Amino acid sequence: MLFVVMVDLHVRTVSIRFYLLEWYSNEMLEESQSAPSLRHTLAATTRSQVVDAAAQLFAEQGYTGSSIGAIAQRAGVAVQTIYNSVGNKVAVLSAVLDAAASGPRSPTPVPVFMAERTSEISDPVDLVHMLADWFVEVNERTAPIHWIIRQAASLDEGAAELERARARQRLHNYQRAAASSASSAV
Repeated sequence: MLFVVMVDLHVRTVSIRFYLLEWYSNEMLEESQSAPSLRHTLAATTRSQVVDAAAQLFAEQGYTGSSIGAIAQRAGVAVQTIYNSVGNKVAVLSAVLDAAASGPRSPTPVPVFMAERTSEISDPVDLVHMLADWFVEVNERTAPIHWIIRQAASLDEGAAELERARARQRLHNYQRAAASSASSAV
């Protein structure tokens, strides 16, 4: 009899906890639509730590001299965390380039904030000036990363593919910028 009472009590406790969890989860769902969740914020922070650590190591030791283990140690995370939050070593290198290109706007992707910047400009001459200024600014931050990618590409097929993909991406973005400039002139 005592066992049945404990089970019954246990079932009621579980159902109450489940009810509270469901209420809390629904509440959080509504809140998450307006603000990033704690989990999302922590994941972004971890990713940023990994990317910063990798950028430092790549600058100090080059791509081949920087292991995922060394990046994890510098970032203060487990090796598996790097694979879960960023990906393999080539993905980490790509993320380092993205962060350098975004600069102070990181982790906002370049196409997002450049679309915002260019949409505010109607004069084609002003657009060309803004793009030229931005190219100078971004080149200062990304030139060392492009050099690391070129070195890595000579030894690592994944890095070579990253270099080719990024070249295609830059060409596409330049074409979009030129088309935007041409359509503003009309």
